[in-house]
Amino acid sequence: MKRLSLVPLLAVIAFAALIGSAADASKHKSTKPKEGQYQAAPDTKGDYYGGAWSLVKDGSKFVMVPYDSYAGVAYPAPAKCAGGQLLPPEETVPVSATGRFHYKRSFSKDDGYGLQFSVDWKGKWKSSRRVEGKVKITAGASDAGSKPCKESYDWLGNYALPLAPGTVAP
Repeated sequence: MKRLSLVPLLAVIAFAALIGSAADASKHKSTKPKEGQYQAAPDTKGDYYGGAWSLVKDGSKFVMVPYDSYAGVAYPAPAKCAGGQLLPPEETVPVSATGRFHYKRSFSKDDGYGLQFSVDWKGKWKSSRRVEGKVKITAGASDAGSKPCKESYDWLGNYALPLAPGTVAP
């Protein structure tokens, strides 16, 4: 009777484990994004406000600046709990060289939005032209009579157009 060597079998098992762990790690990593104009929408049912921004290179990193005709960077939000939806014109959102960002801020009624709210917006580029993430919004009652709300949802964004002429990092 022949004896089977366990060495080749163990090598195959080790190789399969190595490939499996590399594939699992690639699910969580970000990708270097492409400069350009982006549009995004919340992954939710119902009416919503689309997100829009321009992504420009700033040294070795990137920065989100206002979209071509917008006064500020716009994050995607469902209409029933949008908060301000448009960041103040002077605010930009830094993006790492590997395509990750996180913006978190609270606004008061005195900030010009007519209500108190907070936004926690984060994302990562899954390919050079596709970005996705999560937004959490908590808004108080507005001066216009809207009710307080709290929302947490996923969102998806895609490269839409090349940068408008003259779009640069601040």
